[in-house]
Amino acid sequence: MKVYPLIGDIDALVPEWWAREALAYMEAKKVLLGRVNRDYDKYFAVAGETVNVHHELGFTAKRKFQGQSVVKQQPQATGDTVVLNQHLHVTIEIDDRDQQRAQQDLIAKYAPRGAEAMVSAMEQVITGEVYNFVAQSAGAVGIAAADVDAGVMNLREFFQRENTGSSRLISVGAATDKLLQNVDRYISASEIQDSIAQGSIRNGLLGRLRGFDVYESSFTPEIPATQTTVEGAIDNGAGYIAGQTTLTVDGFVGALTNGSWCLIEGEMLPHRISTATGTPCTQIVITPALRAPVADDAVITVMEAGTVDHPDGVGESYAAQYGDVIQVTGFTDMPISGQGITFGNSNTGYMVTDVDEGDSTILLNRPLDEAVAHGATIALMPYGNYNLAIVPEAITFVNRPMATPQFSVRSGFAAADGLSLRVTFAYDANYMVTTVTFDTLCAVKTLDTRYGGVFVS
Repeated sequence: MKVYPLIGDIDALVPEWWAREALAYMEAKKVLLGRVNRDYDKYFAVAGETVNVHHELGFTAKRKFQGQSVVKQQPQATGDTVVLNQHLHVTIEIDDRDQQRAQQDLIAKYAPRGAEAMVSAMEQVITGEVYNFVAQSAGAVGIAAADVDAGVMNLREFFQRENTGSSRLISVGAATDKLLQNVDRYISASEIQDSIAQGSIRNGLLGRLRGFDVYESSFTPEIPATQTTVEGAIDNGAGYIAGQTTLTVDGFVGALTNGSWCLIEGEMLPHRISTATGTPCTQIVITPALRAPVADDAVITVMEAGTVDHPDGVGESYAAQYGDVIQVTGFTDMPISGQGITFGNSNTGYMVTDVDEGDSTILLNRPLDEAVAHGATIALMPYGNYNLAIVPEAITFVNRPMATPQFSVRSGFAAADGLSLRVTFAYDANYMVTTVTFDTLCAVKTLDTRYGGVFVS
């Protein structure tokens, strides 16, 4: 009589092999994930654990005079604390019939799918940090191809001002990529001859412009002009020059909500209205200051704001590190997946990753940095394409391996180049299926807003 192996002993279900295969796929597919500051440690961690992240500071060249000794400098690093608050997972089912496949067939069928979902989730988490850099915006909503080069030069100025010369990149979506094809100074990836760039083409490198490596990301926010807005206009005969923050306005029907976001004709970059005065509104104070002059009667388009609607009502809050859905109210049109939002008076930006219109809930790219109270304003950032420009020091992505479960499962993990992935198998006798879970523990944090910006198109 032939004796068949138990399910737990089938060679096709060796978790380490699955983890290695999936991790290799993730390495090949990463874009931003491979170009931000990554912090990895071999020690196991659990969700909610706080870890210390360090990034090295530079040195300063000193002048030596005859007879003087050299000035010694010690390597220094600055540290941040990051909470491991994102437990990302993909769980699939393999029925008993599928398990008769050869090991290679099973891994080829399922491991890339799990890896694709995991790397996509990580990329989305990182991309959402774009909304923390809107104060350094350049370009314009609806920018023409002829003006793209000048816009990127303005963005470059932000980086030069902070002396950030290393590894500058812009992550763009399809709409901005199309604009770049008509820019004379744009060098496509196929024209770049150095070996480093040639090796990077597989990871989304599109080309170079003004010292920026340009990468393609399908998660770049591209928000259409479909949501409810209100309009007014600049009310100042001479208009306003760049650098102004207090603007006299007219044309609004009623009051504006403090914290709302707007676009101003002639500049068309995102501004937050920190203070709105009058009913109807006659004056606004904006942040950041105007980046370009605007004329009298220039149209001001203000995005509709909503409020947090905690299910337990007045006096309640969503706590810091809360990472589940948030109930909202007051919107004529719900936020759009990919759209940036801010809460109350906070300047911290989040990206909406999922919207349930039926339940009036939104999910964000990361858990809350601080508590958000019932009734707090939810301000939508304006429509447009938000292309993230950074150096690696701007954002950190923290990844830690997870321990192997001790009971009734088989589990293993793989780690390489600052990433880890665990794969766990468990058998459900009720449904006669094996569940395969790909998971990892991670977190993202903006380290320094000076080291990034946004090219708006």
